[in-house]
Amino acid sequence: MVIKIMDRNEINKKMYVLKAISILFVVLAHTNCDLINNSVDFYLVKRLSAVGVFVFFFLSGYYFKSKKWKNFLINNISGLVVPWLFLGTINFVFGELKSGSSINIFNYIKYILGIGSMYYFCTVLLILKILMNLLEKKVKKPYVYYVFICISVLSTVFSNEFSDVIQEHTFGVVTPYLNLFNWIGVFSLGCLARNKDYISKFADCSRKLKITVLMFTVLILIIGYKDCEFGYFGRFSFLCEFGIMFCIGMFVFSFKNNCLIIRIFENIGKDTLTIYLLHYPLLSVMQKISLLNGSIFFVFMRCFICASMIAVFANLVGKYFNNSRFLWVKTLLGIK
Repeated sequence: MVIKIMDRNEINKKMYVLKAISILFVVLAHTNCDLINNSVDFYLVKRLSAVGVFVFFFLSGYYFKSKKWKNFLINNISGLVVPWLFLGTINFVFGELKSGSSINIFNYIKYILGIGSMYYFCTVLLILKILMNLLEKKVKKPYVYYVFICISVLSTVFSNEFSDVIQEHTFGVVTPYLNLFNWIGVFSLGCLARNKDYISKFADCSRKLKITVLMFTVLILIIGYKDCEFGYFGRFSFLCEFGIMFCIGMFVFSFKNNCLIIRIFENIGKDTLTIYLLHYPLLSVMQKISLLNGSIFFVFMRCFICASMIAVFANLVGKYFNNSRFLWVKTLLGIK
């Protein structure tokens, strides 16, 4: 079989689509799916909710490039840390005022670092970037990625089996969800895909294997349904989360770039950091005024509307604050 190599521009467009699907799954993870009565629908929502962050860490590894420390710090402080702290602080204050609690600096630090909040992604991502920037300067061979993938698999098994003991001795700080070694393999897999150019080599296969991929996805979901601890790093986590991530990627690459739905998702995928940092308060408001919380279709639509509204907002801000004097506004909001 002849493999058609995709050009970089086409790959980047498809990656934006993957980012859009991922951010929708992240929003889905924070929706009130406990109101879904049907057990199969509930399982589907919970399983897909766990896939989003997997894809993000994979894509972060795929696009990661080592830099000189000065450039590395400038890029990550302006592109990640500043919007993370700014919008995270707003969300924290909003939540505390809403609940009537007094603002506590210790609770604020825990919240920003992701202990008991959604910002764990930012903390773990920053640590992984620092680690990889250090290692890629020292190790030029891709063997380190294979080592990290093995470490991640072993760590997942260990932290899943001894989760209660680990949380007890770390006062609930280190969970399977927050364990750095669980995520390093996903990031390394993205680095390996970039290093070996796997995406461009195998993208053409997706157009020929739609039915096979569909059957494989259904099989994964059936197997995963037997997992009583489905979600982040359950018993069948690597099979399900990685398998679904692979299948979604295959479906995305099987569509042409001029397809309308691909263009819509591509636009959403360009502002995923802003959506990630802003979706929680907006989603909480949308859930309160919703009358169809028990409908899985409405749950998906609510997430899509929430992400789309923030994407439109980010697009408008990016357009009207493009002047060099107002670039700080875009930086605060995480808009590129």
